[in-house]
Amino acid sequence: MPEKMFFIVHDEESFENHPNLIGFGVKTDLDKNPIRGKNGKAIPENLTVARIKTGDKIIYYSRGDYLIRGIFTVREKLEEGDKRRAQDWSPSGIQFVIERFVKPRNDVDFRNIIFSGKSALDMFSHLENLKKQWGMSVGGKNYIKEITNHDFEIIRNALEQPRESESEKPVEIPKFSRDHLANQFKIVKIMKSYGLRVHVARNDKAKIIEEGEDVLDAIPEFHNERICDIASRIDCIGFSENNVPRILVEVVDTAGTLTESLYRLNEISLVYPKSNEQRYYVVGQETTRNDFNEKIDSATFKPLRNIGCSFQSYDEIERIFQETQKKKPGL
Repeated sequence: MPEKMFFIVHDEESFENHPNLIGFGVKTDLDKNPIRGKNGKAIPENLTVARIKTGDKIIYYSRGDYLIRGIFTVREKLEEGDKRRAQDWSPSGIQFVIERFVKPRNDVDFRNIIFSGKSALDMFSHLENLKKQWGMSVGGKNYIKEITNHDFEIIRNALEQPRESESEKPVEIPKFSRDHLANQFKIVKIMKSYGLRVHVARNDKAKIIEEGEDVLDAIPEFHNERICDIASRIDCIGFSENNVPRILVEVVDTAGTLTESLYRLNEISLVYPKSNEQRYYVVGQETTRNDFNEKIDSATFKPLRNIGCSFQSYDEIERIFQETQKKKPGL
């Protein structure tokens, strides 16, 4: 019987901790006990899992970083109780040993394959709006789909492409009078590359629009009037299609403006305590990092510290900007 090809989704942590395994959930009863078939085996939540056999090929995609980790061959299905199983995964889950068959020659962002403008992937042919729906269609950290040879070869070719020349010219931006505006412009472009709708602080919005960047006219009404007013003064906020603030960034030119910026971010963090849906950043000169570390460790900004608010230097933003603009995710 010819080998089958599957596209599977795990998170980054799963790949890093268990690069030689894949695992899937099983159906359970009301007491969370696995439901078993006549053969005594646990029944997978997604019945496609039951089709996986030794020798089949796996396209391994890690959500969160959008990377295709490689093509793997299925070597063995592990029985419950096998000591080689991942102990931090569900004890009744279905697990397979895999072996890398094709290793990427460089980082392969799956969005670049989807929106390359070349041959469309069959796995998304059922979607009415590819741009908006592709992410949800492969949602879930244990998603699995059997794919066509057409899709398999497209992804394989992308993995085997040589690394881009390091001498490639950097992406340039318009000239701005202040580093603050230049970095806001880069952040807007970065957020847009990830499919977010961007709001820029009212005082800087006109300068960004002048350079041809389309940003939100007004802050979405995602919370009460007070919170929305505070948010409207944050330098850059990336919103989802459902008006959920996903990435919030304050750009600080000097240590003197740092406290005020942290207060604004702190107010929003109190609305979304310990949420996995938000990321908070302060961007500035490298010389501001120590001031940031001192303030974020204070009791005043404990909510921000608890949700992982971090500092990014101008150089780090430049690197991220260059990477996202050269990859052109097209979201």
